[in-house]
Amino acid sequence: MRSMRSLLFPSSKKKPTTSPTPAIPLHTLCPSCASLSHTWPVLTAAAQRNSPPNQWPTHLLCTVAHLVQARPTCHLCAFILASLDDGPRSKLDANVYLRGVGTSDGSVSVGVYVGLRVPASDGTKPVSGFFLRTYSHSDRNDAFFSHVTTKSRQVLARDNIGLARGWIQTCAATHKHCQSFQQRTVAAHSMPTRVLEVGPKTVRLRCNMAAKKQKFEYLALSHMWGENHSQQLRLLKANLKAFQAEIPMHKLATSSTFIEAIRVTRELGYGFLWIDSLCIIQDSDEDWKFEAARMAIVYGNAVCNIASLFPPARGENARRVGRRQDPRIWNPCILRAATPTALGVYVEHAKDASMLVDEEWGRDWLIQDKWPLFGRAWTFQEYLLSPRTLLIGHQNLMYQCTQLFYDELLGPLGDNHGLEIDMQKPSLGIDLGKSHYFPASIRAVGSSTATTPLSSPATLSFVRDWLLIANEYRARKLSYAKDRTIAYAGVARAWQSLGGGGGGGGHLTYLAGAWAPCVPVCLLWHVAPKPAQLAYAHNGLPSGHLVPPYAVKVQEAVAQPAPSWSWFSVPTYAFHQIGFLLQDDEMAVRRKSYRTPPGACFDDVFWAEMVSFRFGSQPVGVFPASGFFEFGGLRITLRVKTLPVSVNWAADVWAQMRAVQTSTTCAEDRKIDCSPAFDYYPDDLSRTGKKPPKNGLLALVAELQIVRTGGSFTVQRRLVGLILVPGPERGTWMRVGVWKLKLRISGVPVTSGNMAQVARRWREYVFVSKKWSKETITLV
Repeated sequence: MRSMRSLLFPSSKKKPTTSPTPAIPLHTLCPSCASLSHTWPVLTAAAQRNSPPNQWPTHLLCTVAHLVQARPTCHLCAFILASLDDGPRSKLDANVYLRGVGTSDGSVSVGVYVGLRVPASDGTKPVSGFFLRTYSHSDRNDAFFSHVTTKSRQVLARDNIGLARGWIQTCAATHKHCQSFQQRTVAAHSMPTRVLEVGPKTVRLRCNMAAKKQKFEYLALSHMWGENHSQQLRLLKANLKAFQAEIPMHKLATSSTFIEAIRVTRELGYGFLWIDSLCIIQDSDEDWKFEAARMAIVYGNAVCNIASLFPPARGENARRVGRRQDPRIWNPCILRAATPTALGVYVEHAKDASMLVDEEWGRDWLIQDKWPLFGRAWTFQEYLLSPRTLLIGHQNLMYQCTQLFYDELLGPLGDNHGLEIDMQKPSLGIDLGKSHYFPASIRAVGSSTATTPLSSPATLSFVRDWLLIANEYRARKLSYAKDRTIAYAGVARAWQSLGGGGGGGGHLTYLAGAWAPCVPVCLLWHVAPKPAQLAYAHNGLPSGHLVPPYAVKVQEAVAQPAPSWSWFSVPTYAFHQIGFLLQDDEMAVRRKSYRTPPGACFDDVFWAEMVSFRFGSQPVGVFPASGFFEFGGLRITLRVKTLPVSVNWAADVWAQMRAVQTSTTCAEDRKIDCSPAFDYYPDDLSRTGKKPPKNGLLALVAELQIVRTGGSFTVQRRLVGLILVPGPERGTWMRVGVWKLKLRISGVPVTSGNMAQVARRWREYVFVSKKWSKETITLV
């Protein structure tokens, strides 16, 4: 007879077993919970979708002791008990009460109370809670509803691979977003050069598959090689012929990842699998370079990407992979089964973002920051470009496509499923939808015309979103720094395709991290401190450990040639990332200027223009096949305004301000005051001093004017640009930093009635004097 304490706090020190785990039945109820399912009026109201009252009478379910004793056989008791903290769980004699409350969306939340008396209705907070949801009789045939309708669940996630077959097939057949994404980002007729043929008992290499121009269905593996690359089973020139006959299983067994991927491929019913180390000749630079440039094709055309979240496991670690608690504590529990004429009712945990990422809730398997695979740079594009990804190796199976994120126990999460992710707070470490990686601004910029303002909300959003993605990629590690450009090429290729560009350029053209037709905006990046939470997370530090200014710590030096104006030319840092000069409030003000009536006036006084680009010896304006990852020799030509750093610019600005005051015919503008603020951001953080180099050149990229009613400074001119020094060739220039000047004007009365008039008047005032020269310059 087991003691009550052993039932309440079971020991986790059990010997691992490799034998198949028995299935745990779901939705079984003890007499107390069965009575609840038949008699509780809250369930009836939920099933009939009646407009619920604000609160129903409190229901006495049982005692805590009963939850403990019934847990082995009752799904609802196990579900509720697991939601209690240690304090309420230890009060064995206390009663367990349930109170249903109607929510604004018509659903029902249930609070769980533990105590000796009926809880007061004066705002007493529950100790835990869950939601009542309904489902129809037809939902039992939906693969993405199996988390509710499945009658039993294996203890180990790896034993539930069969469920994923339905997810993949349903997605491929019915998800229009996934089909559209695949069609728009990769050529459907392109296939991998080589692929593994996975038979019932054997595995062999098939070659020249792309040349045969026959489309076939295959899976791809995204994985980590492990610490010792030399011991990794690899395709080499010496074993190329032998692997085409058969790859011995004892050699494949040296990697637990390979063996599991092959097993999953068979379980899912597919006959072909692509693994980089076994399908690319690893000791051939020529083959590696050719195949590495085709990653968008390989992962984009795969039916599904198998993402192995952990490195190859051995011994005891191998047996622990995927181990989890009783699946019933997360799996929904059906209280009333659906019939052809009546809706069913089930309980499930809350799915809001804070609870999903809060480790105290025990759902830390969803936090991507803790997935070793997602710390590697190569896997970034593999994950983004795959239309479907099956995430294996953790305690739960997870599946993500372009349309949804699905957990085998929790069900659909993320976009369109009640959870909104704030992408301005990436420190959450959780991504439940890929939509922010491919925003609508791509199409908007790709279809822009010569008359589209470079400061349009779509363009500013496009550059901001692009840099957010670049920062996420730059935070990931590479085994070889020389791969930094090519490991990102697939993402750039996908954006170019979505924006209407093609391999030969098209309207949206990738230029070493920048984009035509908005190159001037793309040049306004700078090296900036990471947000505190990201700095903590990326460096494994506890919160509050860092105090700005951060130390300059290079994580990865630049190993591949890149033009000075590209962020690929700066190292990756431990505590710094890529910022955007127009991310203060320019984007918000620009949007306000489009309102009816306008909330502000935003004017483009000046923008630099890109004249042309050229890749090395290529003709001007020609985008080469290697342009997505080889940037050596790439140069751009711009029309800008320039001023030598040696000129006393501060005195020049004050002279222009005095000229405005003395020449204006408006009496109000003679009483103005100006508060300038100048910021310089060097690209090389190791440089001492905070001033631009004396031999440098100020290149004006944009001059913007903002007029608004609020704040002390109702009129502002904002100037942004580059700091340049002479390049290696005569007539060329190199970027060494960026600058931003805010001319903040006070004393100008602005109301909603005269705002447009003030903006027109101030638009005529000149703050960039004739000392600035209009020039056409070439940046290298």
